[in-house]
Amino acid sequence: HDRLTARYSIWMVRAKPFTPELSKPDQMKARLATVQDEARLRAASHLIKNRSDYELNESWPEACKIVLEVIGQTYLGELLKHARDRLNAIRTGQVTDEPSNT
Repeated sequence: HDRLTARYSIWMVRAKPFTPELSKPDQMKARLATVQDEARLRAASHLIKNRSDYELNESWPEACKIVLEVIGQTYLGELLKHARDRLNAIRTGQVTDEPSNT
């Protein structure tokens, strides 16, 4: 059962405050996408869209650091960290990728 619990998760992201009913709180993540998050992600998107310009003036490494920092400050950073941890658990055998027959 613990392996299946670690295997599945649901991320609910909303623009307005909400109080979801979490039948499985250890598997269900409720997050708010704030106006500030949206503005930060739009700014990061602008940097990514103009990557070739930043590469031409050799400032892409610094711009990339900013993009990663911005993403890390939002719900999206938390979701990506969760996905990374999940993949690491599969790789190390702590969680199987296939459902068990039990």
